[in-house]
Amino acid sequence: MKRSNTRQHETKFSIYFRDFAGGLASGNHGCRSHVVKVNLINVSQQPVTTIVIDYPGATFGKNQLDPGKSFTYPVKPVETGPLKIQFADANGKMHTTVGPELHKDDEGLLEIRFDQEKAVAKLKQPN
Repeated sequence: MKRSNTRQHETKFSIYFRDFAGGLASGNHGCRSHVVKVNLINVSQQPVTTIVIDYPGATFGKNQLDPGKSFTYPVKPVETGPLKIQFADANGKMHTTVGPELHKDDEGLLEIRFDQEKAVAKLKQPN
């Protein structure tokens, strides 16, 4: 009889350990990544090209964004600093804009609207 109690105890322990280990392995332990979704939008009637988005700790780019199109890319700011936006208009002229300051662990949506003369960036953070 004692053996069956031991076996029952071992079974309960095994279930608890399996659930605990499974939670750790799957990442379900309360941590989440802080990201800013950068949404590039071309509001002009011509393409913009050579888009470079320089944010604190990294950079990403897009070769071309056609009129009326958008492109979304998630970024994880790992430092604090200003956003720098560069692009070329339809004539190949380069434009540079300084956007809002991003902070380590910021999250939300950063919308960048391009026309042929400028880029306007607005950061929308969750409440």
